[in-house]
Amino acid sequence: MDKVNAEPLEAINNANLSHLPRDLAALWQEYQHGLYGMKPARLFTTEERNNTKLKQKYYRRNQIWQIMVKQSRRGLTPEQAANEIYMVYGARTSVTKIIDCIIKDKERYKETGGFHPNLSV
Repeated sequence: MDKVNAEPLEAINNANLSHLPRDLAALWQEYQHGLYGMKPARLFTTEERNNTKLKQKYYRRNQIWQIMVKQSRRGLTPEQAANEIYMVYGARTSVTKIIDCIIKDKERYKETGGFHPNLSV
């Protein structure tokens, strides 16, 4: 196989996460389809998720992905799911701060499965 044909396969198999997703839509895109030619996060193997460079980043982002997956199972579109999250944590709140709040909510709202009661998960 020549080098020209090998490079696209390497890009498809590239298990990496973007530096700083700007909003929940970009985060969902990263999970479902990948960003910038990277492998979709939902397809990461256990070994890829536990890579020392990605482990913390994956864990934190997975907090939002779990909520959005649960909401999509309820029939919400990704846009509706993101809007629900923004309604709970603030429309102008950064992705990082939303993740921090979700992690705190896991302890605070144990009776609702660790999710904020205003999130329909």
